[in-house]
Amino acid sequence: MRGILITVEGIDGAGKTLQVNRLGQYLRSRGHVVLITYEPGATPLGGVLREILLDHRFKDMTAPAELFLYAADRAEHVAKVLRPALEQGLTVICDRFSDSTLVYQGYVRGIEPSVLAAVNYLATEGLEPDLTVVLDIPAEEAYQRLRNAGRKADRLEALGVDFLEELRRGYLALARERAHRVVVVDALGSPEAVFERLKLAVERRLGQKG
Repeated sequence: MRGILITVEGIDGAGKTLQVNRLGQYLRSRGHVVLITYEPGATPLGGVLREILLDHRFKDMTAPAELFLYAADRAEHVAKVLRPALEQGLTVICDRFSDSTLVYQGYVRGIEPSVLAAVNYLATEGLEPDLTVVLDIPAEEAYQRLRNAGRKADRLEALGVDFLEELRRGYLALARERAHRVVVVDALGSPEAVFERLKLAVERRLGQKG
């Protein structure tokens, strides 16, 4: 039996990494064999591509170049990590996946949806998430969280609060367009409160699929 692919999306500062790890712990406690992974960078090639994508030296990278670098990372990730895990029946939780491309390179960068669909299909061989959770948070709050973290902003984080707001609008539009598999979870409040909302959303959707 094929495993389950859950992807977690949202703007930087929404708390994705923390909530992905909490969700993994919870699903393991419910008997799932869980693999947690992420994009970009989860394979040896992906690690090199991630360094390029986030490097300030390439702040003027063109949108098509950005698209193809992310697609190369995804193709390796799907072939070397995601498909093998799903074929073994694992529950896979991925921090970012193909929907990031639809928002970052589509909604924000303006690349045609048909082009994105073709590139994503080539990179994923048609693999789609069973459930995508968008952790939603106001751009100003996310930006403040990133500043409070005290680490140097990467190439994308350095684009500022207006960029985050564009991304947020893109994710909310995506959720409306693909409501059959995308659910929005309010990411404001304590990590515990956010996780309770996330857990409920996942239980509801997985229950429907069962």
